[in-house]
Amino acid sequence: MNVNIEIKDDILNTEHKYTLQSLVRAVSDVFAVSKDDLLGQNRMAYIVTPRHVLYYMAYINTAHSTNTLGREVGRDHTTILYAVDKIRGQMLKNKALKTKIAEIHLLAERYEDERQNHLGKLREEVEEMVYRINQEKLNGLRTT
Repeated sequence: MNVNIEIKDDILNTEHKYTLQSLVRAVSDVFAVSKDDLLGQNRMAYIVTPRHVLYYMAYINTAHSTNTLGREVGRDHTTILYAVDKIRGQMLKNKALKTKIAEIHLLAERYEDERQNHLGKLREEVEEMVYRINQEKLNGLRTT
């Protein structure tokens, strides 16, 4: 009896949203390039592919359009479109790149979760401080 098991890799087809900030950090970590190089003007070969991956993933997985993404990273929207097309084509031929993109995707999600948890804790601390200040005002301990 022959049994075929097919495992689908839906990681790149799902709609996961994260911020550009989390994505920049993930691309920087996976490709071992600095954030300044990634977002800068340098056109060295070792930076171009990570930068194109950043643009591709930001376009696919964030709420940014090509115009807003271009403004965020200091590029024209046509540069973003070029990078998206280029990376889509390379992913069809280059399994190592596709694997790196999947790794970046997971890492960006993790960074976004950390960021959201940190913001949630910060929000709770601020709410607690405001509550204490209001209690002190009610009790006459604070005048301002």
